[in-house]
Amino acid sequence: MTYVLHINPGASDADYIVKTLGQNVILAKAVTATGGDSLAGGNTTNVGWVSFAPMANNAVSWEEQYTLYASLTTIEEGHTISQDTPLGGNADMGVYYDFDGAAFTRNSTQKPPSDTAYWVRNKSEGSVKKAYTFGLAQTSTMSAEGRDDGSSPLCAVTLGPGEQASFVPEERVSVFLDKYQNNGTVILHAWSNPCEVTLVDGTPVTLLFDRDSSSFYEKN
Repeated sequence: MTYVLHINPGASDADYIVKTLGQNVILAKAVTATGGDSLAGGNTTNVGWVSFAPMANNAVSWEEQYTLYASLTTIEEGHTISQDTPLGGNADMGVYYDFDGAAFTRNSTQKPPSDTAYWVRNKSEGSVKKAYTFGLAQTSTMSAEGRDDGSSPLCAVTLGPGEQASFVPEERVSVFLDKYQNNGTVILHAWSNPCEVTLVDGTPVTLLFDRDSSSFYEKN
């Protein structure tokens, strides 16, 4: 299923956001994460999934497909997460993906507690036995710029050796302003108040901009 979010501040307010406020538009998706340390409790939106300087009319689209990554980037404000070891291809729910410090392996012999979550385990040993950052990533497309960003991190948790985490993504998106330009940047405190929208059954949603509050709102 394809989801589309229209973000239409108009030409004047797009210019105001970029030149006067010096901010970008950030999208963060809700992911319920259990296990490890996400710095955001169970429901984590601690990573800016998509970042862009707005035009008058913008559309971000994505498919309901996810992958996994492992990273040495620490979860700190302003750090852009490097997907040092991507899974490569889409992940499946209800499967353990074991990370040995170099690559992911799909575990076909052990079954996780839930079939409705994505699972990862830190199985690193020896010289590469350490804590790593893990999370889901997803591909997005920016129609206004003709930009295909590939997969960008949606969330981030830290797992020590022997620890595991599960991820349950939602089609619930927070849209706000912040200074960061790179996709996959850790943002623990948004510059503006987020506008939270839920996308249902692939129905497009349109957001407009309110200059007085420097925030977005859903068009009725």
